[in-house]
Amino acid sequence: MAPRTARVGAVVGALCAALASCSAAAHSSATPATSPTSPITATSAAVTAGQPSSAAIDPSTTAPAPTTAPVATTASPDDTPVPQPPPALVAIRASDNAVVSLDPGSGSVRSTLAVSARPTDKFGFVTKPSIALDRRHELAYYDIPIASACPPAAQGTIWRVPVSGGTPEKVATGLEPAVSADASLLAYVVDTCLPNAEYTTEIHVRDLASGTERVLPDPVPATAGLPPFPVLQLSFSPDAAKLAVSVNAVQDAEGMAVYVEDIASKTSTAVPVVPISDGQRAQDLFLLPGAFLPDGTLFVQQACCTGFGPDRPNPTSVLATVEPTTGRLDREIAHGFPDRDHRSLAADATGSWLLYVSGTDLDVSRGGARPTVLAKGITAASW
Repeated sequence: MAPRTARVGAVVGALCAALASCSAAAHSSATPATSPTSPITATSAAVTAGQPSSAAIDPSTTAPAPTTAPVATTASPDDTPVPQPPPALVAIRASDNAVVSLDPGSGSVRSTLAVSARPTDKFGFVTKPSIALDRRHELAYYDIPIASACPPAAQGTIWRVPVSGGTPEKVATGLEPAVSADASLLAYVVDTCLPNAEYTTEIHVRDLASGTERVLPDPVPATAGLPPFPVLQLSFSPDAAKLAVSVNAVQDAEGMAVYVEDIASKTSTAVPVVPISDGQRAQDLFLLPGAFLPDGTLFVQQACCTGFGPDRPNPTSVLATVEPTTGRLDREIAHGFPDRDHRSLAADATGSWLLYVSGTDLDVSRGGARPTVLAKGITAASW
């Protein structure tokens, strides 16, 4: 899909090359560009030095690498400067489930903050940990899943730890933490097992100053023969009045969707699916997961056909931003891998920097540009 505005081709270099005097002047006056280096302060044994953002870093390794300063700005599709990377990036490492602080420009590990967990319960269901960073870049909220007594319900505890380092603190019983833009509200999912091996799902929204909570229903509650649909990710709208609720299916891919739930009225509406790629039908597609951007649009994955039979079209995955009310395409970001999970969709405070985890690759998009792999061996991330 073509970008919104075409890049303007640079012709000055061609004209200059045609003039010998211009070429000679350029050789006599040019000064090589240099980038100052500043080593990262070691805060744990897991610290590695920075690397250029074009090289993917594996946080499970600790070998030092050359240090370079991050690029100040990056060209976006409309040639407008992109702000510096966010000042903080936190992630959960796949190899040992450690909560780590990463350099947002290089992907190298700055420090290890805490240890999460990813157990497999007796029925074989695996719950992947999640992480959220407040917009003040001070506190990271993460969950520690525990073996569930009534899968596919997921249970666990939520913790927070200062990004600068400190002792982790348990703050709630639940999973999938999300923090509002002003850092005043925490949302999370609570699955409660019932005596008959079934369960209920609720979404809790806590005022972090007062401790008071609102309890919202699962957008897809239990129906005849089916339990509540599991919630995989939460994301606050910019004004903290709504939540984007990413709902998984309990059989095949039917039911996968992103809902927008109003916190005050406790009502929810599914985001419409409008095909992005030509030749696809809405009934073959689903949205999952989704996260609000600062401008009110949703950053989503639109995928096709997982769990369907061979008579359906080939699987596809597209990462894009859409309008939450109509589902209309705002901007296509990338084509994902149909055979991978895509999760931890997030944006920085400006909306210029996007990230998501594809399999165990941490992918980053700068100003709407094609994503690149910033780090490998990652389960979840946020900035």
